[in-house]
Amino acid sequence: MEFVKLGSVCKLRNGYAFKSKNFTESGVPIIRISNISDNVVTPQNSVRTIYEKQFDNFKINNGDILIAMSGATTGKYGIYKSEEIAYQNQRVGCFKILDRNRLDQDYLFHVLNTIKPIIKTIANGGAQTNISSTSIEGIEIFLPSLSDQTQIAKILTQADKLIQMRKESIKLLDEFLKSTFLEMFGDPLKNEKKWKYLTGEKYLSKLTVGVVTKPASHYVEEGVIALRSLNVKPNRIDLSNLVYFSKIANETLLSKSILNEGDVVFVRTGMTGTAAIIPKELDGCNCIDLIIARPKEDLINSKYLVFFFNSDIGKRIVLSNEVGGIQKHFNVNALKKINIPIPPIQLQNLFATIVEKVESLKNSYESSLLELENMYGALSQKAFKGEINLNKINLELSKTELKTPVGGSLEPHIETENIPVFPEKVKHIKDMSLDEYYGIPKEIIAKYGSIDDHNQDQELLLKKIFYNRPVDLSRLEEIYNKIYSHHGKYFEFEDWKKFIFEEISKPKPFLKQKYNSETNQLEIVINEIKKA
Repeated sequence: MEFVKLGSVCKLRNGYAFKSKNFTESGVPIIRISNISDNVVTPQNSVRTIYEKQFDNFKINNGDILIAMSGATTGKYGIYKSEEIAYQNQRVGCFKILDRNRLDQDYLFHVLNTIKPIIKTIANGGAQTNISSTSIEGIEIFLPSLSDQTQIAKILTQADKLIQMRKESIKLLDEFLKSTFLEMFGDPLKNEKKWKYLTGEKYLSKLTVGVVTKPASHYVEEGVIALRSLNVKPNRIDLSNLVYFSKIANETLLSKSILNEGDVVFVRTGMTGTAAIIPKELDGCNCIDLIIARPKEDLINSKYLVFFFNSDIGKRIVLSNEVGGIQKHFNVNALKKINIPIPPIQLQNLFATIVEKVESLKNSYESSLLELENMYGALSQKAFKGEINLNKINLELSKTELKTPVGGSLEPHIETENIPVFPEKVKHIKDMSLDEYYGIPKEIIAKYGSIDDHNQDQELLLKKIFYNRPVDLSRLEEIYNKIYSHHGKYFEFEDWKKFIFEEISKPKPFLKQKYNSETNQLEIVINEIKKA
């Protein structure tokens, strides 16, 4: 069992201190710490500079592993995923393997997850959070044979992909509820559905503020939960970092701010206007410096209220009604006077039912995510201590969660029958050529050639294959390779996934998320048959 200093198998190259005067509108992207996110590095939203030979020693290529070496996020790392050459900025480190027969690149990537806590500890040792390349190179790592490194990296990569898929599923749940809200109630500012408007003093039976004066004097080790602004997240209560009031103080001195199940609490200071509902298990708890709103059940549903104020439009309304100087507040008087659209209560209740079902699914997938993250942690700890039995680990990775993105089985599901064949006669969108789909005149085709010869159009291809069924990436991969592989084009899962996610977030997408009440799952389906 061999343990070596990281610096004996790879070096950590420091970046260049680019000045703001070097920045240009176009040119070579400069990768800064802010470009490292969720273990991925891209040139998206990066600053740029003109190419100069003097910067050649700081080039970043596709597949390079980068790490943040200062600031609050010291130790975060990611793989550069772009064919575009970039430059490495100061305080961004770039790992350069000395001998690829000794150290596998993917193995190094997963090693960084294990040593990240060590990096944070070293970095926090000084007055300012930062770490040197020498310090990182001095950290010891487990170095098995190259073949074992490859196998360990493969196992951990599969486990990490399962985690990312689960995170994407949870993200899609949130997006689904946002789109469902807009679909059911329309744009609150335009109010195309002509709902009536009411102010808070009309649709609320109680509107007050929680404890605001010297609450620390009432704190006890155990007692009645007292929620603070840090416990209020969009549409949910976070039960970490709790404080408590004594039962006696809660019932006497602080009784005015006791919360009931179904009450809505709003953040007054900080993330102003952020709203959440008090669940059944918190009935009778208290709160500190939060707005307490009790909806009139015959007029407004709590879930409608919180989703409205947590929406982008709701946030803008809150910002426009803040008061105060440097420290802005959202106060009771503002909520009392703000007019919001009030749809029929039956429609609000229907939305609340959908929210409950989706939140139930979300809870189960968050539990699943925690299990997956624990599994990854256990596997990586064992792997980097040389304690893992590589012959007994077999993780199957499914690419089908975009068919049932709120979950579904993690087992592969690939249909092999009825792969569509596209005849020459045009009778349906599934039979259209790209020229026909975009209405290219025949005389233009005759003069300049067919665009079919040069393009594979993602929108049309999805409509051809999935015009009457949910989008399933595993099925798309099989069909795509059947159609295009002889042209030297192969299916890129990440590119297609990104395309689909971006499309469903557009104001008028050709793909949409649909809740299937029979299967209790979300599905991604085609939103139209023909292009408008």
